[in-house]
Amino acid sequence: MRKLLAHPVHPLNTGVLFLLVVLIYSTVAFPLPRPIGQLSDYGNVLDRHGRDKINSLIQTAKARYGIDVYILASWEDPFNDLDRYAVEVLNYWGIASGRTLLAVFMRTGRDWEVRVLCGTALAASHRGLAGYVRESISDLVAHRRIREAMEAIFPAIDRNLAGVVQGATSSQGNAGRIVLVIFVVFLLAGAALFAHSRICPRCGHVLRVRRTRGLYGEDVVYYCPHCHYTRTKRERARGPRR
Repeated sequence: MRKLLAHPVHPLNTGVLFLLVVLIYSTVAFPLPRPIGQLSDYGNVLDRHGRDKINSLIQTAKARYGIDVYILASWEDPFNDLDRYAVEVLNYWGIASGRTLLAVFMRTGRDWEVRVLCGTALAASHRGLAGYVRESISDLVAHRRIREAMEAIFPAIDRNLAGVVQGATSSQGNAGRIVLVIFVVFLLAGAALFAHSRICPRCGHVLRVRRTRGLYGEDVVYYCPHCHYTRTKRERARGPRR
């Protein structure tokens, strides 16, 4: 050992050794929980029935809105800073950039706190969603009703996004109604034009057409074979083609 320490240590090796020690220390000193699916109940909040229900709600939110909801319940905050802890979990789990919503429930003694974060894609399309969900469940968390708070995440998402979905549906419905009205107007106009030109005003039968050539053009005669009504329209003769 004395011989080893007697030799000077290269500065580059010292820097590499220092970074390695810092990395190992940070990993050991600040362990982060690994995800257990999308529901990680390290705080043992839920029984089997509760876990099944939350997982079902998670799948429904994915199918309805395309949102991946992640929930973490824990009792240990290595940073003593829940805001930082939630951000670190969001990045460590690799869900910081997607259409994701992370709710972190932290127990300290008998009390609970919650933080809600959105991935960048979800935050860009639905600003304020994380704050709205957190505000909606904060009273339940304050009263330590954590299972109910977890379940309340999903009605909060529904309330916040229902206006967006209904607005898009309403816009599509309005566009469809406008197209239908235009189609009906053109259909009625075409029917009126046909009735004016080809329906007998006396008996309502379809008029027949007979063409006769004359010196000054061509006569188009509309006549009814039933009541003998006639109407003549003269068309001018076309000049010779050059």
